[in-house]
Amino acid sequence: MKKLLIILSILLFSICIAEEYTTQEEIKKIADETQECIDKNYQTDYAMMQCTIKGTNKYKEEIERTIKATKNFLSEDQYKQYLKTQKQWESFMNEYDKLLKQTYEKKCPPHLACL
Repeated sequence: MKKLLIILSILLFSICIAEEYTTQEEIKKIADETQECIDKNYQTDYAMMQCTIKGTNKYKEEIERTIKATKNFLSEDQYKQYLKTQKQWESFMNEYDKLLKQTYEKKCPPHLACL
């Protein structure tokens, strides 16, 4: 869910630049669909994770669409800087994901509760 919130933040920032391409209604629709799926499939972690993955992929599509649309609003140099910044953000998030995996996905003895 944290990833979704972070991606949503990126999209909301991008909306300020390319509002006519990604609307708040589209983002809310993705959030609502994802939450509805989670609500229906709450019985297992796997099912809820599948809902989250689908939602994350939809957000990624919106991010890509917004990035492409932003090209129309920025100069060539600004757009290059924008792309560079986006890659830095993605790199940061990949490193953050590694940290989370190292922190929470430990092999634990069956009698101990692990995160």
